[in-house]
Parts: sequence; C-alpha cells; structure tokens
Amino acid sequence: MRSISSIAAIIAAVSLSACGGSSHKHADALAKLMPAEIACTLPARTAMATRLHVSATAIRESASVGNNGMPQCMFRAHLASGTTVEALVNVDNGPSPYFRLLRTENEDAQGFPKLDHAPPSAIMNLGLEADWFPQYPQLMTTDGYRLITVAVTWRHKRQRDERTLAIAMARPFLHTPHGAAASKVAKDYP
Repeated sequence: MRSISSIAAIIAAVSLSACGGSSHKHADALAKLMPAEIACTLPARTAMATRLHVSATAIRESASVGNNGMPQCMFRAHLASGTTVEALVNVDNGPSPYFRLLRTENEDAQGFPKLDHAPPSAIMNLGLEADWFPQYPQLMTTDGYRLITVAVTWRHKRQRDERTLAIAMARPFLHTPHGAAASKVAKDYP
C-alpha cells in the first residue's frame, strides 16, 4: 500500500508536470496513481463474462500496481461448477512496447528461463504483435503504445481455453493503428 506522503508526492508531480512537463510523464503518473481506471475496465469485465457465460456483475475486480510499476487488475469469477477463473491484466505504457514484446518472445523461444517447455505461439489479428507463452500461461500483445499482458488461471481446463479467454480480455485494451499509421508506430523496431 502507498502511504499518504507518497500519494501526495505523486499528485504534486502530476500537478507540476502540467507546467512545461511532457504529457507522457503526466499520463505515467496518473497510470500509477489510478490502476482501477486504467486496468479494471467494463469492456474487459464484459469480455470475461461473455467468454465464461456469466453475468458481468458476477466478475469481481481488484486493482493494484504490478511489480513493473504499471496498473493491473485481477478479474475473478466463481463459476456454478465451483471453479474459480482468474485473469490478471497488466497495462504497461512504458517505452518501446513492441521491442520488449519481441525480446521476450525471442528469449522464451531460446529456452529462457526453462529449456523444457513449448515455445511461444504467435496470435494473428491481435494488435501489432501478439504471442501466447504456454509455460506461464500468459498472453502478451501490443498496439505499439502499450504492452498488455494477460495471465489466466483456470484449473482443469486446457490451455486453449485459457488462451481464448486471454485474447478476449486483451482486445478492449488495444487501439491498434492500421496502414501507414501502423508503419509509423513500428518503424523504429527491427
């Protein structure tokens, strides 16, 4: 938990950044201050509810700041079968999201951190780039501006079901450019 003094320091930083500071720094400070507004969204909750065939009001949310300093939300549903399904969504607006996704994909494919796992699999038509990492199990995708990570825990289900849920939950966070705009976003990446 953040102390009152650290919250006051963030509010002061946000206020001062408006006076000649970049708007990107302002957005970063707000993202760290208000994780619920960034990561706990109605479209993501609705996507989870639709996929699980439950009411959106049956989905519980818990906002926090991830270990990467970015906002995240734990979505949790208790199904009639007694199973609990959890999806942790991390919304990372740090620099170079496309490069970081490609680097993570490359490292994982080379067997880091474990050698005995399936390599990441590409997911088509989701953001500029998207991969499913079976060893975690989690999805990482980017629209060139943010890196979205969705980790799903759904006991006694196949990874295909976890992957499908992760894809549905990532879509509302992506604002993927197309055509020339997509080329412009990705031009600085390998």
